[in-house]
Amino acid sequence: VGCQDASEPAPEENGARLMQGCAEAGRLLGQMSSAGGSFRYDREGNVRIGRELWTSLPSGMQDGLIKAIAYHAVYETGEPGDQVVTVRASENDEILAQQTVTEFDR
Repeated sequence: VGCQDASEPAPEENGARLMQGCAEAGRLLGQMSSAGGSFRYDREGNVRIGRELWTSLPSGMQDGLIKAIAYHAVYETGEPGDQVVTVRASENDEILAQQTVTEFDR
């Protein structure tokens, strides 16, 4: 479903770039899902991840994960635009990061 199953055409405005981003996002989200049971995300851009796992990720990977979640959410809704991503600790719901992703070209 969503970015992980990009069988439906993406919105025309960012078509090819969005599809490429979705494919990359799908790979990263698949890796994260298999790496830890405390990782969950939804189509609204919300992420739950174990605090220890989040803090162990290099900042570049954290940024990449946030962007992957944003691509997933944009693909699910079919409406390219700004996407707020909120990362919460799965242990206590604490906000670990919150970012608005506005660029969907890479």
